[in-house]
Amino acid sequence: MEAKLINHVAGYSHSKSENRNPNSTSNSVNISRQILEILMPYRRLISTAECCDVSFCNQCASHHAGKIQRFIEDQAPITFALPAFPSKSPNLSKVFSARPDQAEKMALRFLNRLCQEIGEVYSFGANIILCSDGRVFSDLIGMQESDVTDYQEIIAEMIREDGLDHLTLFSLDEVSHGKSFDEVRAWLLEHFGSSLADFKASVVRGGAGSNESSDLEAHRMYCGITRFLVDDMDRTNINMTKNQIQKDCKTRAAKVIQRSNAWSEFIGEKFPNAVRLSIHPQSCGAKKLGIHLIGTEAWMTPWHGVLVETDGGFRLMKRWQAEELSAKLILDHQSRPSHFKL
Repeated sequence: MEAKLINHVAGYSHSKSENRNPNSTSNSVNISRQILEILMPYRRLISTAECCDVSFCNQCASHHAGKIQRFIEDQAPITFALPAFPSKSPNLSKVFSARPDQAEKMALRFLNRLCQEIGEVYSFGANIILCSDGRVFSDLIGMQESDVTDYQEIIAEMIREDGLDHLTLFSLDEVSHGKSFDEVRAWLLEHFGSSLADFKASVVRGGAGSNESSDLEAHRMYCGITRFLVDDMDRTNINMTKNQIQKDCKTRAAKVIQRSNAWSEFIGEKFPNAVRLSIHPQSCGAKKLGIHLIGTEAWMTPWHGVLVETDGGFRLMKRWQAEELSAKLILDHQSRPSHFKL
């Protein structure tokens, strides 16, 4: 079930001799490039990204190469920070249940394998800190707090059971210090949040044709999160018109982005040297490297869909899509839904 990883680009030796003198600047540059070559084919890029080569992009590498080189020169494991694995979507037409399933397990294995591949070219290896952000905006998304707790515990169990030693977990719960969930979210916004009014003004400017990249990005993100919230809503017993749903999701979208940005700022302070990864598509040369979680699938995550086994490999899709294809439901060893097979 593990995702296949690409072999390295020909022309680079992976012998242990390359790690004998990691303090050498030329050697650290060389190893840094090899590490980025492992990651590059799995980038998630905004569709409008211009002239970004699939195999290696110097502009995309520019922001991350220096950080990687510093780890190499310090002879320390390379640390990546990835906000991910929040909790399952509340919309059961997209997922099986609130529990992690084979989709999460395969994504975790994939990320661990990336670190193992890095270990083949850099003897001190790499680790990924999975910064679970479910608690950050669970009340805005419609997630139950108990489901977020259970999800995080099961993800930790999957990591232990599969021996995924390159992965560790971090969440807002670890800094709650006895505060309620609402109190710790308020603390996050107070210390790391930005003005909601300023963000809304930027969205308006972006929609009105502003040429500022920050305004355009704010408008793009706002529209994308609004669509996501509409799609992710649990429609069970809901008594709202389409216009009311759209208005409600627009209001929540701005707050989701505000909290997400605050979480990102907090992670930056908590792990200042970490190479930043993101599940979201990134522009060419962005400060974060967007990364797929299962091969190079279309933009979807394990917590917004189900895993489907096909003749061509594994894919993520919404549950209703798999059922429309008459895919066979596969159960796990405890007779719970695991994934689909075409």
